[in-house]
Amino acid sequence: MPALTPGSLVLVTGASGFMGTHTVGTLLDAGFAVRAAVRSADKGEHLKAEFPAHAERVSYAIVPDMSEPTAYDAAVVGVDAVVHLASPTDLMTPGPPSVIIQPAIDGVVNVLSAVQRFAPTVQRVVQMSSVGAIATVGKGSVPEPVTYTEADWNTEALEICEKEGAAAGPNFKYSASKIAAEKAFWDFIAERKPHWDGVALIPTYCVGPSNGFSATGGVAGPIAMVVPFLQPGIPDQALANSFDNFIDVRDVALAILKSLTLPQAGGERIILSADTLFGNDFAVVAGTLPNLPTGINKGNADPAYRASLAASSVVYDGHKAERVLGITYRKRDESIKDTFKAIRAKLAI
Repeated sequence: MPALTPGSLVLVTGASGFMGTHTVGTLLDAGFAVRAAVRSADKGEHLKAEFPAHAERVSYAIVPDMSEPTAYDAAVVGVDAVVHLASPTDLMTPGPPSVIIQPAIDGVVNVLSAVQRFAPTVQRVVQMSSVGAIATVGKGSVPEPVTYTEADWNTEALEICEKEGAAAGPNFKYSASKIAAEKAFWDFIAERKPHWDGVALIPTYCVGPSNGFSATGGVAGPIAMVVPFLQPGIPDQALANSFDNFIDVRDVALAILKSLTLPQAGGERIILSADTLFGNDFAVVAGTLPNLPTGINKGNADPAYRASLAASSVVYDGHKAERVLGITYRKRDESIKDTFKAIRAKLAI
């Protein structure tokens, strides 16, 4: 497909979240118009208020339940591209895996079906997947380092969810939902041969400044896991805890923009991964910050120790994003420092 050009209207689902707000901002800065799919008017108005300089190019559509077959029918009318970020995020559901898997599938199928019926101007759809579709996330240590590429698909999580049902761990349920959603995306394209082409982006653990909507005014989503490193009580054994790999959320937003504007991105599956990430990395950066509470764990800044941790990590190979999208990843410590800065401002730490 030809590249999308500034001035085009992009529908962004999940637009009020951590990744969504950065995506909306990046698209607006690049000259695009954005229609945000949100679950309530409160979220829509909050999002619009985040971008006063671009108010004339931000609108929103209320989609209370993406599982409804007609959920996106009105939202897609007149748009030139779709960025589908919305997905179930309740990782602690006690129910069967279908509670999180089926809504993830429905969200993909419903937005794509709406595009087919009501949006003939759409040229490209970007599906936000996850490394959970490549390997089960959150399993902790592995016997030896493994490198994954876009050729890999996670079969383990689906098998365990089918075998164990509600007893399956939340990491398996989450990964299974991501596998099922991405497969639904590619199956739709293969079977329906639509008038648009697709790109699947596969981010690792996202860090970066949080500006997403939070009803409580606190820090929500994956970034909430970072807050304890700014407080006393992190034990030394937590320093070796692996977060697998990371990507800065601002680099994710840039990758989305590139996926919309570069013709060569069409049809590609692309991992977004900058480097390995451990608890120690958060602690080391926290140890350089001024005016933190006494007793925080400052980690082990010895380069040899940090290198030994990195050598033990699972690796998601993010080089394709550099080749195809022209992405230059932010450095790990820079991203962590910016993450902490935003958290401290929001929580007054």
